[in-house]
Amino acid sequence: MNNFDTEYNEKLKELFENYDDVEVQTYLDNNFDLEDIESLLDDVIYYSDIPEFLTNKKETDYNTIKEWMEVVDQFDEYIAESAYNLDIAPDNVAESYQGKWKNGGDFAENLINYCCYLDSANLPSFITNHIDYQAIWDCELQYDYIEDNGYYFRKL
Repeated sequence: MNNFDTEYNEKLKELFENYDDVEVQTYLDNNFDLEDIESLLDDVIYYSDIPEFLTNKKETDYNTIKEWMEVVDQFDEYIAESAYNLDIAPDNVAESYQGKWKNGGDFAENLINYCCYLDSANLPSFITNHIDYQAIWDCELQYDYIEDNGYYFRKL
């Protein structure tokens, strides 16, 4: 028995552990052909490492879980979980994700520097060193961006 067969058999056992062998075989024979079973097992094997945030909440739809697993693959589990918690659609994560910062002030400072807002003003450091970036987040940016666990996303 090769590696795939062993993994295949173990996944089948896990999938149907509450049924006896005759019930499982009858169900499979009546509802699936071999190609369907192989496809199902590929998905079971691939998605056996579903992140906890998808298993403990409302998601039971296979296609939704598959979309979120693609987000996990593209980014990581923590970014995907934050986007999920903020109700960002899986297909919008790439466009809205901004990065990770300790707080809104750090995010605001990074955004302002990235956009070169202070460079064009030629402000001296004795002014720029006293900008309250947290106030900029609190009063302005929090309406256009959202945050979860330090991960920031642009509202679309």
